[in-house]
Amino acid sequence: MHVASLHARNPGELFCALGAWGARAPGRLDQRGRQKELDRWVLNKILLARNGAGTVAFPVTVRDSEAPDFNIREGETRYGLEVVEAVDHDEQAWRTKQAREHDGRGYSIPRKFTNGNRSRGLVHDRIRMKSEKGYPDGTHLAIYLRSYDPMLLSAGELLDRVLPLPSCAERFPEIWLVRPSILLELKSRQIIA
Repeated sequence: MHVASLHARNPGELFCALGAWGARAPGRLDQRGRQKELDRWVLNKILLARNGAGTVAFPVTVRDSEAPDFNIREGETRYGLEVVEAVDHDEQAWRTKQAREHDGRGYSIPRKFTNGNRSRGLVHDRIRMKSEKGYPDGTHLAIYLRSYDPMLLSAGELLDRVLPLPSCAERFPEIWLVRPSILLELKSRQIIA
């Protein structure tokens, strides 16, 4: 297995490195067998937002791993990061079917939007599932919320929807919730982007 890594000594180097490393997620019809690319994309979103907020300690080194997905060193701190998708499987099957029918041409697909109530269940299920795994102490969790459900919610509204966290969340020092334009740190209740 090829182990990809990223290293940056300062915010400018990190910004440049993230321009290529994990900058793109595989398309809906191209995801099979490319989970690590999606994991890198999620980590890219986290590091870009944190770099912009000035909360990354340098130097930073990231190495691909398994269980957890990444081993990270920020300054003198070392931790693992496990990435998981929170998805409604029926919705994802419907979206994949629509993408196939439209041949990936990027057509706008009409869909009835809901009020985001499913977000909490999806996120809490993933936290519970991952808390039962035997990850090393200090492993952080990143949840990519992949649903139309919260699309129309602001970051603050989404944060309100998923809190409070289940008690098993105590297992993780940090829990990141990622959407394409939103980054929340759930344990500290912070909106990063």
